[in-house]
Parts: sequence; structure tokens; C-alpha cells
Amino acid sequence: MADKAEAEARSRTRTTTLSSATTSTITSLSAGPPGMTTVIVNGGDDSAFAPFLFWGTDSKDVDAWLLCFEKYAVYRGISNADKMRLMAVLLQGAASDWYDNLDNGVKTDWTTLRNVFKLSFQDTKILRWRKASELWQRVQVPSESVDDYIAAVRKLAKSVRVVEE
Repeated sequence: MADKAEAEARSRTRTTTLSSATTSTITSLSAGPPGMTTVIVNGGDDSAFAPFLFWGTDSKDVDAWLLCFEKYAVYRGISNADKMRLMAVLLQGAASDWYDNLDNGVKTDWTTLRNVFKLSFQDTKILRWRKASELWQRVQVPSESVDDYIAAVRKLAKSVRVVEE
């Protein structure tokens, strides 16, 4: 009986390698309509969308980094315990030193670690002033679409906490 279930599971999943990309096709009988197929393509190297190293310098936006980190964690199905371990690896330089000097109690709870991280590396007054200055001086470049320009201005406005009104 177990052999039959295992054979059925194998027949629903197929992995094929095509030009350095791994494609997994999963036919699901339990989710959605019968025979529904989900295709996941991953080149084996997710560095294009994985969170970048965080150095703790004034020029880096903590909220943007955390948003990227959280999206990646959701994509990968990373648990809170693994988020803490991954964050420790991605912190470099001053940020790594900061992490190394944290109390062990902070390092064992993701929510606490996340909040302490944000408080420690949130924008300085100088960086907020620089971003506000950039916001008011931002002009649309000829090769930039209106939508891209508006998105960039909204992102800058959000980073300096300017409300829409």
C-alpha cells in the first residue's frame, strides 16, 4: 500500500534540468481543480532576489532591507528560528559587530531581534534630511516612465515619512 502511494507521488512530481535551470512540475490532486499543475522555475541561484548583505552604514535603508529580507523568507518558507540565523550571516562590518554584542535573549526571539535591529539602524537625522532633499529635487529623467517616476517619488516620500496629503 505504501509503495503504491509513493509511486503516485513520484508520478505527480517531475524535475527536469534545462540550460542550468531546474524546473519542477507538481500536479496537485488536493489543491485546486483536479489535475492542476504548478510549475516552479529556479535557476538554482536566487542571488538576484535574495537579500543583500547589510553593513549598517548610513546610506542603507533599514526598512527596505527588512522588507526584502521578509519577502525572501516567505518565498523560501523560512521559519523565525532560521530567519535569525540567516540575518546573522547577512550582517557584515558594523552591523555584524552590533549583532555579536547583543544579549543572547534578543537573539532567541525573531520579533525582538527585528525590533531592536530597526531601532539600532533606523535613519539618522542627517540621512532623513538627505532623503527629503532628494525627494524635493527629484526630476523625471527622459528614459523613465511616468509610472516609474511616481513609484520612485512615493518610495522616497515613504522613507522620509511624508504623508500623501
